Amino acid sequence: RNSQLATRQFPTATTIMAEQADIAHVVTIFTSIKGIAQSLRDADPNLPVQSIEDDALAGYGGTVDFDPSSLRPETLAALRRATILISEPAVVARLLEYDASALESLRWCQSTYAGVDPLFDNVSLSNGQDCPHRPKSKWTLTRFAGCFGPPIAEWCLARIIGHERGFEASAEDQRTRLWASSKDAILGYRYLSSLTLSVLGCGDIGRCIARSAKAFGMRTIGFGRTLPKDSDFEDGIIDEYTTDLDVALRSA
Repeated sequence: RNSQLATRQFPTATTIMAEQADIAHVVTIFTSIKGIAQSLRDADPNLPVQSIEDDALAGYGGTVDFDPSSLRPETLAALRRATILISEPAVVARLLEYDASALESLRWCQSTYAGVDPLFDNVSLSNGQDCPHRPKSKWTLTRFAGCFGPPIAEWCLARIIGHERGFEASAEDQRTRLWASSKDAILGYRYLSSLTLSVLGCGDIGRCIARSAKAFGMRTIGFGRTLPKDSDFEDGIIDEYTTDLDVALRSA
């Protein structure tokens, strides 16, 4: 994932930097995800990279634990100087909630995730209303999209197969050293080709999950707030689209 972040997102960096020639082009990394700085250096040895580590930022990824009130003064100073920042959306949102001017020099923020909801939920960047946590300077936000589909699709299909085949019951038999004591759970499985998978949200990740399900012969239903263009049906990944959540849930 870290190498993907470097190689797939940062070809756009040259364009953005060229448009912002009046700023210092140092990429500041403040994230719980390890290895991003090294991946960037491997991708471009000439790229100036500053990696900030602070005990106030702990955990990892979706379980990140961040207390901006505990940041060291030198960390706050470095973040104030940052013009290009790589970080989790939740971290940036909490930082701006704590201090609306904490990223006063920021021109571009690259999210480490595809989803950036915490920024819009907590900072209210999208609704145009006055907000005490609104950043004082304008900056560009780009998200890490287009790379999470395959690993999440693998996880989803693994969970479906594990559920249908009773893998947990079988593992419990192994732990208790019993032979087929959970045979009802293990033998009462359904073929995936007999099942319908409803995908709520058919973006890059959702469509990748549907594509993997189709490989097992599953029927796929896509749910969205609006119906897609006819061209979205052409690849055969989604058998049916609906804007009715009840229909999507009952069909699965």
